[in-house]
Amino acid sequence: MKRPQWNMVLFVLGMAALCRSQTDKGLTLLETTAVIIGLQQYFRSGCVFFLYSNVRTDYELRDELMLVRLRKRLSQGTVTSAALDIDTGQAFLKHLLCPKNRPINVLASDDQNAMLSLKKMAREAEFSRSVWLLLLNVGTNIDTFFADIDVLVNSEVFVTHRPKDYVQLTEVYRVRNGYPLQKYEFGTVSARYVLKTTNVDYYERRSNLQGLIMEALTIHDLPYVSLSSNPDGSHNMTGGFFGLVWKDFEEKLNFKTNFTYLEPGLNKYEVDGRKTDPYNKMVADVRRRKYDIAVAALHTVSERAKIVDYTYLMHRSKFVIVMKPAANEDMAWNHFFGPFHPSLWFGLIACILVIAGCLSLFHYVGQRLAYPEYETPKQYTFLVSIFYVFSMFCQQGHDVTPKSCACRLVYWLGYVTAVVVLAAYSATLISFLTIQNKEPPVKTLEALAKDRSYELGMMEKYLRIIRGNSEHGITKEIYESKIVPDPKNIVNTSLEGLQRVCNAKYAFWTSVEAVKEVGDSIDCNIAFLTYSHILNLAMIVTYNNPYRRLINHQ
Repeated sequence: MKRPQWNMVLFVLGMAALCRSQTDKGLTLLETTAVIIGLQQYFRSGCVFFLYSNVRTDYELRDELMLVRLRKRLSQGTVTSAALDIDTGQAFLKHLLCPKNRPINVLASDDQNAMLSLKKMAREAEFSRSVWLLLLNVGTNIDTFFADIDVLVNSEVFVTHRPKDYVQLTEVYRVRNGYPLQKYEFGTVSARYVLKTTNVDYYERRSNLQGLIMEALTIHDLPYVSLSSNPDGSHNMTGGFFGLVWKDFEEKLNFKTNFTYLEPGLNKYEVDGRKTDPYNKMVADVRRRKYDIAVAALHTVSERAKIVDYTYLMHRSKFVIVMKPAANEDMAWNHFFGPFHPSLWFGLIACILVIAGCLSLFHYVGQRLAYPEYETPKQYTFLVSIFYVFSMFCQQGHDVTPKSCACRLVYWLGYVTAVVVLAAYSATLISFLTIQNKEPPVKTLEALAKDRSYELGMMEKYLRIIRGNSEHGITKEIYESKIVPDPKNIVNTSLEGLQRVCNAKYAFWTSVEAVKEVGDSIDCNIAFLTYSHILNLAMIVTYNNPYRRLINHQ
């Protein structure tokens, strides 16, 4: 016999203790139980918290015997529950933790005290970490109850009520504080007391931000963000990888952005009385919630993640050190020998000798033992055979065709080998001459540091990265000896840095994207050191930003 579902039983017992009279709420015991069980299964929650007010007269809810029976039943299943008093601080949000997924918090009352408690809790950052269920009394209007409660877009709050002759579960939220309350019909209770929920997922239910206007910071930073200037001094975001992605976000989520544009420059802005660059200015302003987001390519730093939130990783940028190739790396005769490694050339010579030896041997043995009348004596001596095989590899014909099958087989093998080798050499030579791997005069960063004839530079905006940590490999000694001595080592654009690579003994630290963007605009070849550093780039939003989850999903 199949065992009964204990979670169904325990919720029935729990709901029996929730209310003094279900008729007051307009919901039967089975209907209310179906809603809680349905939500618990939908969100796969491992625990349910019943939140009650000490002002209520429903003493059954705090009856010790009922609580003991409820917990006993729950201990036999996978769902944990508890009854907490929201007046004494037992329901403090940081304590409402669940070992399996998010907890479901059930508000069994819609009185004034419960409304004030919900209003207070909705302001806390931990509010969205739970799923909330309000059991609404008959005669209480949803808009009236939530008139002064700001349930943000990242929260999931559901209201159980009876609009007519059926039980409905409605989801409520606001796009932003002060915006109209949005309501969505999430599910209904069937005649068999089963909650039937919508097939529309969370992200589709939040896909319309009702024309919300977000405040954002940005900066012209190719190839990530591209801005154009207007005659009145304003700017428009026209492109760039991050810029195009953000435009796509606006279209999909139906919101607009009010941009504040920052000017590039090392010490153009002041934060906490100190001169700093525009990127640190962005972090400071987003941290203080002056802006919702910074639409710019900021590299992820663990210390920064303590004060602002990052979006999902949007790009992994590879940084390299670019130099002018060594002078002896121009077109030379060694390029024609380059397709094959020296050991392969020796192998090719050995192959010619082996095939010539086989031809001479088969001819000698055949003449002596099998068919002396077939071949002319001394026609295929070892030296003569080498000449014939070499002519095969040069795609030349032959004046005499051997008569024996063994010698003809050697001829066939020699020609096939020659065709394969020639095809491989031709293809590799064409590729080798078309795509030439230029070698720098020094191979490694350590060798560059020791070479006093070369200087190292970068764009001004990357100085904060070099100074901020040492993960990139450019130590303080390299920075002070290679970058600091000459102010010209710090450039404003990637094109300026690459042009200096062509005209001076200068190594340039930049991204691969920048090299691809302006590489065709310089008049020299470039080479790369055996060095690379990866930067993870993302946008930043305010800490616990309610729209971060939606942005990350896009």
